[in-house]
Amino acid sequence: MKSNNININFRSIEAFKNISNSAVEAIEKNAEYLKFNFGHPIISPSIITEKVFVILSGDARFIHRGTNNESTTISKIGTDSFLGLSSLINNKSCEFINASSDVLALALSKELIIQIYQEEKSFKEWLDNYLSITEIYNLIINCKKIHLIVI
Repeated sequence: MKSNNININFRSIEAFKNISNSAVEAIEKNAEYLKFNFGHPIISPSIITEKVFVILSGDARFIHRGTNNESTTISKIGTDSFLGLSSLINNKSCEFINASSDVLALALSKELIIQIYQEEKSFKEWLDNYLSITEIYNLIINCKKIHLIVI
């Protein structure tokens, strides 16, 4: 569900804390606000999204789906968390994240995220040092698949 009657101080989000006024204006101009009800998928490996989401309120869960379609929560994700960055960086959908409460999320196009990354030193430094639970989990799974570690 879309909602655009929301006022957000984008600089309260750690990643945007030191970006320029023009970058904040670009975010304001392009921001889309989406509501996800409890249990609804925000990102799914079967759906390639062109958006990166920032949780503004509510909680979500990063989920592992087993071979028998059983679900296991890997991590709880909350306010100011970025969702979809791993998929953007890897250029493939690799996250399965469901709302575990009602979630309000800021949705930004991947083109805008790339533009801010290229133009804003502080955001570039933040993202270069950002390691999501999704990336850590996928690294562990891939190492396990090639028998580098035993879990």
